[in-house]
Amino acid sequence: MVMQEMKDMGFARRTIYCYIMMILNYLTGNREKIDALMLEMEEKSINGDQFTLGIRPSAYAAASDIHGMDKIINMTESNPQMGLDFNLLAVFLYMEAGKKYQLYRIWKHYGQTRKVFNKGYMTMMGLLLKLDDVKGAEKTLRNWTSKNLPYDFGLPSSLIDAHCKNGLLEKAQSLINHAETKKGVT
Repeated sequence: MVMQEMKDMGFARRTIYCYIMMILNYLTGNREKIDALMLEMEEKSINGDQFTLGIRPSAYAAASDIHGMDKIINMTESNPQMGLDFNLLAVFLYMEAGKKYQLYRIWKHYGQTRKVFNKGYMTMMGLLLKLDDVKGAEKTLRNWTSKNLPYDFGLPSSLIDAHCKNGLLEKAQSLINHAETKKGVT
């Protein structure tokens, strides 16, 4: 009823209205209506923003809709204005679906389109370790080290933990020794 009143007052042509409708449909399990609302936005030339577009991947992930997640990934790769949050969200969605290849593909695109800071490397390493890809996490750590970014012990720490859990104490000790040589360890 309130939503119909908003529509009658002309608010339906605003992005915030669409966002509210999408949230309500998402929370009530009416995920198919989200796509219909996105189509309606396109037809009425209502520009989506990071919030309205962000609902869609969540709905696809909740429905285990890999094709839908692929659509979102392709949109983020072809439209840099969608921003960093979409790429990170896409990484999480693919990680949840266990699609390591897609995770690497998005990570590569992410690194080619913007400067990657410590948080990005930490996110990637954490995702790889959740997928038991220790070799990939090691490679990511080496890549981070080569970038001469400010030292953050959180990066090798996650790998040290993984090595300890896997009984690779010499590798863990080597990372600890390397960390001790760094100045300004945080």
